[in-house]
Amino acid sequence: MSLEKEPSDVENLVRHRQFCTRARDGFTHLLRRAWPGGRSRILLPAYIGHSPIEGSGIFDPLIALGVPYGFYAVDHALHVDLTSLERELARHDAFGVLAIHYFGSPQPELGEMKRLCERSGAVLIEDCCHCIDRLGSSVGGTGDYSLYSIHKVLPCEDGGILQRAPNAPDPGALPSDLVASELPVRLWRDAAFDEIAERRVSNYRQMNTELHGLPGMKPFWDQLQEGAVPLNFPVLIESADRFEVYKKMRAMGVGVVALYHTLVAAIQPERFPVSHEISRKILNLPIHQDVESADVSRIVATLSDALRSG
Repeated sequence: MSLEKEPSDVENLVRHRQFCTRARDGFTHLLRRAWPGGRSRILLPAYIGHSPIEGSGIFDPLIALGVPYGFYAVDHALHVDLTSLERELARHDAFGVLAIHYFGSPQPELGEMKRLCERSGAVLIEDCCHCIDRLGSSVGGTGDYSLYSIHKVLPCEDGGILQRAPNAPDPGALPSDLVASELPVRLWRDAAFDEIAERRVSNYRQMNTELHGLPGMKPFWDQLQEGAVPLNFPVLIESADRFEVYKKMRAMGVGVVALYHTLVAAIQPERFPVSHEISRKILNLPIHQDVESADVSRIVATLSDALRSG
C-alpha cells in the first residue's frame, strides 16, 4: 500500500454539517428522516420548557410531525438518570434518545447513554444548543447527530446547525427554505471560540466567588464541570418569588432569563417532581462574552438588591 504525500480522503476527520435557519428546523428535518413512523418513540429528558413567545424548540417539532415521545428522569443537577433511561429503552419502542447539555455543561453520562442506545438500536441526538464550537470539547462528538444554535451564543437573530457523525445515515439536504442566511454561518466560522470560552469561564468563576454567601439563593452547580463553557450562570432562588426577582432585575437593566420557567404540560409534576422543583426556582444570569468584569459585580449587586426587596 502506497502512502501519498498529501491527504486524499475527503471523509476523514470531517464534520458533516448543515447550516439551518434554526436548530429546531434542523431537528424537524432530522426527525422526518430518522423517525420510522408508527408508534416508535423518541425519549427526551424531563426538563423541557415552553414559552408563549418562543414555543418549545425541542417539543414543537414532535407535535407538528406527530412523533410519539417519552421522558426519562434527570437529577437535581440536570444530569441523566441512567436507571430511568434504561427502563424506558427496555420497552423496545424507541428509535432515538435526545441528550441535552444544559446551560453549556456536558452531560457526564454521555458515553453510557451512547452504549445504551447502541444496545437498543436507538440513535443518540445531542442537543448542544447551549454550547459553543470548541476543539477538544466533549459535546457534539458522541451522538449520531448533534444540534447547535448559533443565535444563542453569537450576535445574530437566527441560525442553527445539524451535524451528523461520519457513520450515521445521511438525513439528506435541507429544503431551501430551511438553509441559514449568510450572517450566522460567517459568525460561526469566524468566531474566536477559544477566547469566547475563556471570557465565559472567567466570568463564571468571578460570579461564583462574588455570590458566595449571598443569602436567599444558591448556585445551581457547586463548581463548573471540567470542559464546560457556560451559556450563563444558573442559580436557584430559595427565599423569594423567582418571578418577582426576575422582574426586578430586568427593571434594573440586567437581562436575566429563567430556563425553563414553564415546563411542557406533558412533564407531569407527580412523575417528575425534581424537574418541577428546578423549574420553580431557576434563574440564569448573563456571563456571555460581552460581559466585562465590572458587569459581573453589578449583576451580583443587582441580584442582592432584588433578593432583599423580594
